[in-house]
Amino acid sequence: MSNFLWFITSWYKKYLPGLLKSIPVGEDIEVIDQRKTGWSLARAWNLGLSRIGKYQNVIICNDDIIVKKETGRKITGILNSAGRSLKTLIISAYDINVHGDLGNIWVPSKQSFPAAFCFAVDERLEKEVGQFDENFDPYLLEDCDMYYRMSQKGFDWATGVPVWHIGGGATQSQKARKWREEMLEKSMAYYIQKYGGPPGEERG
Repeated sequence: MSNFLWFITSWYKKYLPGLLKSIPVGEDIEVIDQRKTGWSLARAWNLGLSRIGKYQNVIICNDDIIVKKETGRKITGILNSAGRSLKTLIISAYDINVHGDLGNIWVPSKQSFPAAFCFAVDERLEKEVGQFDENFDPYLLEDCDMYYRMSQKGFDWATGVPVWHIGGGATQSQKARKWREEMLEKSMAYYIQKYGGPPGEERG
């Protein structure tokens, strides 16, 4: 048993075998089928948070990424060292396809807003801030909501390790992009209702 868990939210499925193959043997994995459960992404992520205790860290990720053999050890190592000393509750991966392979880095949110397709957490997130807001249903802006709540309490969400995000928006069909736009509109309406403005323009 490893001291961290890969918690994979699976939607696309066609990408999942590649991700599973890229994770080294011996590292623990749990996959949740979102199409089958019908859960919001936030609810799935909260299930991942519930695994903390059995594991020191949980790496929550989409199924449409490919990781390096050292990704799990590196992202959790950064969280457990720099993350704790610098009041950072989440460490995200960045996409090699977009940024190139810069190796393991430390990029605070003020320098570049973190992505949420792969991120590591520990017990401090739920203790200090709480769970992800499941009212963002089915998905979108639950990460922005968590980031805002964290920042209001003086914590950060940083970027640290490279992976390949192979199922990003550029590869989606026109139908999938249209559906995403509709879900974004729905989530944005809830976000504005909650905070009085969109991400970056919150009033409360």
